Amino acid sequence: MKPDPEARRTIWVTLTRLSDVELDDVNLQDSLSAVRAYVAKREGLDDRDARIMWVYDQQKCREGYFAVRICIKDGELNEPKSYLLSEESQQVAGWPLAAEREASGEI
Repeated sequence: MKPDPEARRTIWVTLTRLSDVELDDVNLQDSLSAVRAYVAKREGLDDRDARIMWVYDQQKCREGYFAVRICIKDGELNEPKSYLLSEESQQVAGWPLAAEREASGEI
């Protein structure tokens, strides 16, 4: 049986804040709100879309370094995709836009 293309797929997104300072859970989510909106837009969805399940985490690292690890697990994928958004790069290299993925037939 072929999967229904109209079926709602669930995407699990884990945002991990890497910094030398840990935050409480409220401030952790607030600090990642722009990244959350960015990820949803890249996936072609609104960040309030019920198809996205958000998980927040944090990890201590060396002093003066800050980055966000983005891990996306689509229910149809065997392996999650991971990306790193760092202060140095200020972008996520190699992450295709949703429109490009749709054109290639990936989504």
